[in-house]
Formats: sequence, structure tokens, C-alpha cells
Amino acid sequence: MPKPMLAALIVGCALAQSPVRVTIDRSGDGFELKRNGAPFFVKGANGRTNLDQLAAAGANTIRTTSVEGIEPLLDQAESVGLLATVGLPVGAARFGFDWGDEAAVKAQRARVVEWVDKLKARASVLMWTLGNEVEIGHEADERLWKGLEDLAKAVKAADPSRPVIAVLAELDERKIARLKDHCPSLDAIGVNTYAGLATLPTRLRDLGWTKPYFVTEFGPFGPWEVAKTTWGAPREPLGQQKEDIYLSNYLRAIADDRGRCLGSFVYLWGQRNEGTPTWFGMFLPTGERLGAIDAMTFAWSGRWPANRCPRIFYIDAAIDQSPIEPGSEHDVTAVCFDPDNDPVTLKWEVRAEMSGDDIEPKAVYDAFAARIGKKVRLRAPAVEGAYRIYLYLFDGKGNAATANIPFFVKRK
Repeated sequence: MPKPMLAALIVGCALAQSPVRVTIDRSGDGFELKRNGAPFFVKGANGRTNLDQLAAAGANTIRTTSVEGIEPLLDQAESVGLLATVGLPVGAARFGFDWGDEAAVKAQRARVVEWVDKLKARASVLMWTLGNEVEIGHEADERLWKGLEDLAKAVKAADPSRPVIAVLAELDERKIARLKDHCPSLDAIGVNTYAGLATLPTRLRDLGWTKPYFVTEFGPFGPWEVAKTTWGAPREPLGQQKEDIYLSNYLRAIADDRGRCLGSFVYLWGQRNEGTPTWFGMFLPTGERLGAIDAMTFAWSGRWPANRCPRIFYIDAAIDQSPIEPGSEHDVTAVCFDPDNDPVTLKWEVRAEMSGDDIEPKAVYDAFAARIGKKVRLRAPAVEGAYRIYLYLFDGKGNAATANIPFFVKRK
């Protein structure tokens, strides 16, 4: 058996069988997360796939936002030496949960405790989170915050050996005030933040948060945070820009705030159609790795992968400035290269703008009049509406890069 596989097997057996105690201790002017007495800084990701590659990149933890399929997932994580932060089933008012319904709140509490009792013997469980962003749209509802406090107490009573946190969608003065007033039993908070990550440490200090925190989601700037075209299409950062955002924000806002920040979880170790088919995923659906993985491998391990992802610096085109005529033709040129000098393959596609998450429109047939090297001649679709031209760059070594430009087709 190869040594890396044997090592992972040994670690996995130890995770499954060893008793565990996870604490957050005072350390100088800050805090330190400890697992069985040893310091532990979370290097994590949100995701359920490619866990062998996650461990190889230098990560040590996964985060789930639900308990769906949790036991086989924990088995898989343990087999490659990863721990897990488990998201317990806590309802969100925006999805219909009523914090004023005593019967529903009581039933929820029972479900949460049932899951804690079921999973607490698993040594791979690092800590518990109370749902995910359950406060959105209902920050003023004191019943919600008091309900989180009640759940935190119940979880700690069922499992005194692990921390309990609540995960917020960004933060502001109102949220911090309600956490202070109503949730003293939480050991820390998790913050999901994207463009706001760079300023998160300063904002937490200014808001008077004195407990530790985790960055429970971070990644490229979201569709709600970027510049838009005149017709309202968000401009997705290029693959190279995303790689720079992942690494620079990690180094200056997570690694540099150790003692208050106890670790983080990148979003998303997998693939997801959200905003566009390429916005947040760190893999393509066909399995190729994207540049965000290069960035996080360096962030977690201090080394770059042996073979790097190709890079797209920009796409030279003017189609995103104003609407274009149906059937009109336009030159589009990619400026890209591979850092390892691997020969690259370009794949161009045109798709209609997504109308909702997880719904990827089919590629437009006959969208190109010509393809020559890194240049294509786009033929605008006959049907009016919003579209994107996508570029996928492959190095033949399992790595890729992506970029896209929005455009709008309209008759004059």
C-alpha cells in the first residue's frame, strides 16, 4: 500500500476511534482553538466532493450546512484525515420557520439534540453550527436570537466537549448587539463574507465583538457586489482575478488575525450554478481544477501545486458595452497562457443569462462564424435577450481556467 494511503488510513482510524475534546482557550490577548489539548487552526472548505484532493491541498476540515447524508460523509472525511464542522438543522424564518410557534421551536430543539446525540461519538466532529444564515431578513426578531441561545444551551448540555457557533450572513451593528444581549452561550460566531472579508477584522473590532470568530464562507466577490452592465448583468471576475482575491484576502484578513480568527472555510470546494455556472465553483463539472485551488493550496500549505492552472488575463471585446444586433458579428480575443508552458486548449460557448440558481441554459447552436487560435468571431443569436460568451482553458493535466463576458442582443 502506498505510504500516503497508509497514512490517511491510520489517521482515519484514529479519528473514528479516539475520544475528543475541543475547546476555545484564552491565549495571551486572544484565543486558541484546541483539539485534545493541541492547537488547531481551521483550514477548511464548504463541500462534500473531492475530499482526497482537499486533504492533499493542505486543508484539515470540511463544513456542512445540513445533516443530510452526514454519516457517510463523515466516513469519507475520516478516511482522508479530515475533521468536520456539522451544521445542525435550524430553521430560517425566510423559508417559513416561525420562531413564535412554541410547538415548532420545541420540535426543532428535540431534532437538534437528537442529531447531536447521534453524532457526538464521532471523533471527526470538530464543532457544531446552528443552521446557516438563519437571521436573514429577521434580524430584529428577538425570538430568533433567544431561540439560538436556547439551542446553544441544549447542544452544550448534550455535548459539553465541543464548541457551538452561529453562522451569520455578514454582520452589522444590529446583529452584534443582539448576539451580545441574547446569545451568551455561543462560543464564537461564524461569518459568511465575500467582498467584506478584507475589512472584517477591523469591523469586528469597531463593533465591539470580543469573542473569537470563524470565517465560515469566503471566495470571489459575489454577483451582488460587483459592477454591472447597463442592462444589469453582473460582471464576473476573471479566473486570474478570483485566484488573487482568494489568496490576498486569506493572507490579510484570516492568517493575519490569528488569535481572534480561529480559521476559515472557503466556498465552494465543488461546482455550483449560482450567478453563472462558473462564478463560485473551484472545479468544473468535468472535474478539472480551477485557479482558486492553486491559491488555497498555497494559503494552507505554503507551497504551490506542482502543476499550476492556466490563466486568462482578459478577453478583448467590446460586446459588453451596449446592445448588439441579432446576427451581427464581433471579434473576441483571449489573452491567456499556462505557467508551466503546457499546451492549452480553448473552448468557447455562448449561453443565455441564467434566470435562477441551478438552471444552466443550453449552449447556443452556431454561435461562432470562425475560430482561429485564441480568437473567435461571435455571431449574435437571432433571439433578443441577455447572453454570456464563456471561455474555458484546459492544460491537459487536469487544470482549467474560465472567463466570461455578458452581452445583450436587441434590434435597433
